Amino acid sequence: MDSWNALLDAQCTMVNLACNKATINPLADGGALEFAIIKQNEADGVQIKI
Repeated sequence: MDSWNALLDAQCTMVNLACNKATINPLADGGALEFAIIKQNEADGVQIKI
């Protein structure tokens, strides 16, 4: 924690942005890649609940 606290605000922001990008992008990409399969499942009668 001392290392994190020693960082400048701009450095903390860069680390946070990199972590968010590393987490959010794969989730978004995965949904886009699976879109056709999801639609086919729905056409086959699968009920998708969120």
